[in-house]
Amino acid sequence: MNTKIIMRNHTAYRLLCELKSNESAIPVYIQLVMGSLGNILAVGILWISRTHHRWRSFYIFFTGLVLTDLLNNCTCYPLILIRYASHFKWCLSESLCDFLSFIEAFCHMTSGMIICIMTIDRYLHLTNVSQQSTVESRLKYTGILCVIMLISAVVSGLHLVGIGNSQLYYPGSWCFLDFTSKSLGNKITAFIYSGIGISVMASTLIIGMKTLKISCRNTEHQALLLDNSLVTGIYDSHVTAFLIASMFTFVLLWGPLLVSD
Repeated sequence: MNTKIIMRNHTAYRLLCELKSNESAIPVYIQLVMGSLGNILAVGILWISRTHHRWRSFYIFFTGLVLTDLLNNCTCYPLILIRYASHFKWCLSESLCDFLSFIEAFCHMTSGMIICIMTIDRYLHLTNVSQQSTVESRLKYTGILCVIMLISAVVSGLHLVGIGNSQLYYPGSWCFLDFTSKSLGNKITAFIYSGIGISVMASTLIIGMKTLKISCRNTEHQALLLDNSLVTGIYDSHVTAFLIASMFTFVLLWGPLLVSD
């Protein structure tokens, strides 16, 4: 049974490789340019203002989020654009497909987990459980970021060690974990990836809403989130706006994929 399923996946792979699509590459170029410019701008702002911010945890996690997005842009989009530039005559090899699948899965999960930990950290600051950062706590936050990336790499790389496999998807320009196959390995991969993703998404939404409720009901709580910036010296509303936008975007865009899987 497993052999037949694998053969079917290889057949689908070849069919997509041979498909001569008329899809326009313009949306891909727009995504690449806007994403890259946005991330480069974010890195520049973080670097310029690095001496002004006191609440270091947000900026450590935000830097990790930006670098993760840049990794996705720098590794995935060139391969995708080559496929479009060749008018779909060039196709990703299966090894490149595995690599692309790993990077896509890793970047999505890492971004989701970083947004979740940023939301949790903000809640701890709001309830005065977590204090302002010291050198030691900054090392702790950096360690947490490394652990997040390690967990994401292990989960996203299961197909590289034979547990499940990757698959080429329409229009034959991108790869991801194979959630279409019913083989045991792919079921395990889908269960682990989606299970962690849904847990992260639910935690982000619940804790984020709770944080908003506490801060909105008693504005004095917002003083605990004071950035103490030498530039503004006001409540870090920019952090709140960013986390709210990230939280709802994360849930709305990633949620349907996880539930479907």
